[in-house]
Amino acid sequence: MGAADISKDSLTLKWEPPEDDGGAPVENYIVERRDKSEKDWNEVGREPAVEGKTVYTLLDDKVVEGKEYYYRVRAVNKAGPGDPCDHGRAFKIVAKPEPPSFPEGGIYDLKVKVGETIKYDLVIGGEPVPKAIWTANGKSVKSGGRCKMTIERGKHLFKLENAERADSGQYTLVLKNDSGKCDSTATVTVVGPPEPPKGPLEISDICGDGATLAWKPPDDDGEYIVEALDIDEKGKFVPVGSTSGAETKIVVHGLKNKGNYKFR
Repeated sequence: MGAADISKDSLTLKWEPPEDDGGAPVENYIVERRDKSEKDWNEVGREPAVEGKTVYTLLDDKVVEGKEYYYRVRAVNKAGPGDPCDHGRAFKIVAKPEPPSFPEGGIYDLKVKVGETIKYDLVIGGEPVPKAIWTANGKSVKSGGRCKMTIERGKHLFKLENAERADSGQYTLVLKNDSGKCDSTATVTVVGPPEPPKGPLEISDICGDGATLAWKPPDDDGEYIVEALDIDEKGKFVPVGSTSGAETKIVVHGLKNKGNYKFR
């Protein structure tokens, strides 16, 4: 008699028929169990005997992870139950070792605004519970400060609060335990207002109702919005055009002939 399989929530017991049936065919088998810390035996189930069958099994799914149990089996014929057969030692209910995995997929490309939270709420596999190792742009990321991580059986949560532009880059998560490891990589982009363009602002090709403006890109680029202020009207700056971050020159139209303007 022995255990055919043990998981965190079940045990499958196996045994063979007796060599001596007592002069009458075995009709069924009674499987009993007791907690290692207790003395009383309790019936787990019965398995009918089948002629010619050489190995029997019975699933016990009423176990508790971490506990230890003794099992015994009795063969029953018309004369009643025979003497029990037991293994001689207790079986401990533990989860089977399992390498880490991402059952529903790993981390994925993410785009957030400055001040928002970079968050990954993942379903993970692995037994024992794997260790989560994060890197961002090749540098280790650990829990603390803006970064919060939790991991338990089946779940892993990663949060980086109050995202900054500098948090953008390539993130890698490695799950590791004694049975193996797996990894996943994604790109995180944190978007926000760009820095001011580098000056000086050059104005050329001034004509009756327009002018050409040119500037140098900032270190942290984005879209450019060009605004103009009509000095004579003493108004406010109003948008007169925009370009992508790669374009640092624009021709604006709609200006007053011989008007005085301030640009930014």
